[in-house]
Amino acid sequence: MRILRLAPALRLPPRFGWLDYIAPEDSPLMPGDIVRVLFRGRRVPALVLEETTMSAVPPSRLTTIHDAPVVARLDPAALAALRYAATRFHATIPALLTALLPAVPVRALPVDAGPASQHGTFSGALLRHRGDAVDAYAALIRDSLSTKHQTLIAVPDILRAEELADALRTHGLRVSVCHHDLSAGARWKAWRSLTDDTADVLVVSKAAVLAPAPRLGLVIIDMEDDPDHVQRDAAPYYDARLLLERRAREAGATLVFASETPRFSTAWRAREEGWTTTAPTDAPTLMTVVPMRQESRTLATQAISGAFLDAARGALQEGKNVIAFLNRAADARILRCEECGALTRCATCNLTLAVRGEHLRCARCGSTSDIPASCASCGSVRLSGRIPGVDAVVRTLQKELPGVRVVGLQRDRELPDASVPAVFVGTETLFKNARSLLIRPTGLVAALDGDAVMRRPDYRAAEHAWAELERLANVARRHDRLFLIQVWEEPHAALLAVQRGSPASLAAAELADRKRYGYPPFRSWLVAHTGATTADPEQILHTAFPDAELTPVERDDRRRAVKGRAAITVRTARPDDSIGAALDTLPADWIIEPEPEKFF
Repeated sequence: MRILRLAPALRLPPRFGWLDYIAPEDSPLMPGDIVRVLFRGRRVPALVLEETTMSAVPPSRLTTIHDAPVVARLDPAALAALRYAATRFHATIPALLTALLPAVPVRALPVDAGPASQHGTFSGALLRHRGDAVDAYAALIRDSLSTKHQTLIAVPDILRAEELADALRTHGLRVSVCHHDLSAGARWKAWRSLTDDTADVLVVSKAAVLAPAPRLGLVIIDMEDDPDHVQRDAAPYYDARLLLERRAREAGATLVFASETPRFSTAWRAREEGWTTTAPTDAPTLMTVVPMRQESRTLATQAISGAFLDAARGALQEGKNVIAFLNRAADARILRCEECGALTRCATCNLTLAVRGEHLRCARCGSTSDIPASCASCGSVRLSGRIPGVDAVVRTLQKELPGVRVVGLQRDRELPDASVPAVFVGTETLFKNARSLLIRPTGLVAALDGDAVMRRPDYRAAEHAWAELERLANVARRHDRLFLIQVWEEPHAALLAVQRGSPASLAAAELADRKRYGYPPFRSWLVAHTGATTADPEQILHTAFPDAELTPVERDDRRRAVKGRAAITVRTARPDDSIGAALDTLPADWIIEPEPEKFF
């Protein structure tokens, strides 16, 4: 008797990793095929995992597959990557398929298998650019097409997917786009476009990284440092970058990590594994650093300096836009002296303390202290527990620049008409939803709080500060304009790296500290969301990871919480390939989240 193990795209209980079906002896079904099968009276899409001759279920209770044409076929590399993701992220394959498989149309046409894939030799590459990667991508794709291979490009957001696809089409390439914002029919058609040979390049979001590619030869991870490559909205959690890397290795394809500001851990891996590295020529940045402690207190407390206002007026008189970056949408609850700008810091961690009611609290160690009556640096009693965000800065600029249009750009806000020069104040939206704004005529680029990221309770604070300032510096370089940075403290290492035009010394120092204190990439991090009825989760984790450091996640940190479950951060020195084996020993109902990207 021929038995096929299938994984339906359904949210089954964790103990069900597959379902057994009887297949006729002459059935052409094979591992990787996606078919529609009967399950509880309805037809559902299911992936053929493997063929066997025995089942734990009596044959009389098994369903026989009849009239089930193959509507899609995962190539062996994609199937291997899916199995890897199930192990590495402690999720069942059916659960992963609910996130990674688009809705299969009822009238989906049978798939044509096409020519067999030719397995090549895996190679890795790191591409650092200055925001102009399209030409480099097109050259890589043409090289892949010359050997009749296909290309997958993973992007972190939908807007980037559409922009990149349009740009690549101008190079004469056949490009398709697949993301969750498309209609069901359009998404299915795009998901199968490489199989159907209607495209040579497929641009995908993290929900479409399993799209079939029978002749995969090139995988590009665009904006590889963007945390939106990781699925965190709902379980199952997974890192699309790791999944695509495994897929490229299995297919013998070329893997390219590309970004204006690649992660230091990626650069370290590129060096350790001998990848090809391409970077722009290091060039100093034309930069003006404004010490806010020397500015008018009235303006400085609103994150505005006289130098910024003068430069903004000059740019507007030239008929050009002003870009002002402030990575803080709402006002921050941090205690700062209005006289000298000094921040109140934790005595243990040296991190900025946040105002919580009548006390100050450290986000790293959790220690609390009373709010002081005066500044420890200058003795002033003028202490403020509020640092302005984008909305407050927009209101201040509207008063200081009468008659000038001042626009606040935050997440999910549409980009306004730019026919009239304006001052645009924005958060990270400037690099996502408002990317088209950055190529328009610009007279001034400014970072209104160049120290903000350095105050975060994050071991990667310096790296993130460099990334934000470097992206802004690239905008200033493209327009050959001044880059103005307002700071409250002495220029930090990240700012100096941007000024020099090279992150090499900063990356070396940061990686040395991470190795010393046991941070990634030298130790792996993950967050374990335990089962609701687990008696001793820490003992279970210590058994699975004997070398691990365990840190319970505070209940008031809602960004890390899964309702009804305790959360524990795990730091282990196990190599990536052995983490999955350790996770397999955990209870099936536990949820595992990849390494946190933004929080300590």
